[in-house]
Amino acid sequence: MNDNRRSPTEAGCVTIFAKSHAGKSTIINWYMEKNTTANEQKKVVVVILNGESTQSAFLSQILRALGDPLPFMGKPAEMLNRIHNYLAKYQVELLIFDESNNLRMRNANDKDATRTHNTLRGFAKSACCPIVVVGTDEAKGRISSDGQICSIDFPVLITPMRLENAEEAPILVRYCSALGIKLKQHGLFERRSNFLVENTLACLVEAAGGLPGRISRLVERAAYIARDEGADSVDIRHLEEATDLYAIPHGFVKLNPFTRNRQVIKQADRARA
Repeated sequence: MNDNRRSPTEAGCVTIFAKSHAGKSTIINWYMEKNTTANEQKKVVVVILNGESTQSAFLSQILRALGDPLPFMGKPAEMLNRIHNYLAKYQVELLIFDESNNLRMRNANDKDATRTHNTLRGFAKSACCPIVVVGTDEAKGRISSDGQICSIDFPVLITPMRLENAEEAPILVRYCSALGIKLKQHGLFERRSNFLVENTLACLVEAAGGLPGRISRLVERAAYIARDEGADSVDIRHLEEATDLYAIPHGFVKLNPFTRNRQVIKQADRARA
């Protein structure tokens, strides 16, 4: 974040916009675990924005994240003053706004939305506190409606990975291999789950749309299915069922690649017979 400062009196903004279940929250959790300790004061503050997007609601959510005992008390100017006092008191180094798709689109007729956007970018431009804005693709349009936020924005891109890409394929192989090992290491299953056998990896990547965050979610649901039936590992049957229950309803994929692969194998076996 320090590299993003345009001047000693202006901080930067990082945006993380991606599809649902792409791994945005995992990135934030990883950052928090790596850069904060239990004994440390609020150096990094995460604000989970809810459906209330008025300026007063926006400020109260920040105050709640900062531990204010009466986050709804006061007029907006008074609430904002308390926030700046907390930022100075705790020496906050980073403000993270998650679920930013709940922000209202800024336009000429919505003065309250304009005030909220002004407040958001004010933390970076006036208070010199770097901010991170996280949300779905819908949030991208809302933030891009504010040109001044865009002027200090450094986007972090989460894009689908492809097995046919020579640079991305080894990453997917290592990632999915590690998932199968971790399931055993954490005592969830007796045997390692092998997601690299036969065509499993290709089907897994296809079902998750190439996003590692979705791969983890899909494997998680398959693990629940496997444990419910008392299996000693997660296999392709569990991944196929998890795809029907999770990936297809969420619109990640229209047809189940595991089912298609199983049917192709059956047809090949019949042809050989």
